[in-house]
Amino acid sequence: MPFRTEKVMSNLDKMPPGARPPLIQRKGIDDVPILSLTLWSESMDDAALRALGLNLLQEREQVPDTGGGFVTGGRDRHIKVRVHPAQLAATI
Repeated sequence: MPFRTEKVMSNLDKMPPGARPPLIQRKGIDDVPILSLTLWSESMDDAALRALGLNLLQEREQVPDTGGGFVTGGRDRHIKVRVHPAQLAATI
């Protein structure tokens, strides 16, 4: 079956104003996941589970002849900075 984009292109008028045109990429058999993992814990929060998933992905990348992988879900690592103006003023 040939790679066709006519159906998508025939509906471009239905896209919201200002939306970018769609990016259409061909997919092959190597793009189909053969393994999905779900990490769950009663003692670890979503940020820790995401970090664990990223570590697992990094370990998997060391295995030769394996395809790509990705992590979804969880909370990205954030740093919270709380500014106390009175304490900042005292150091000047």
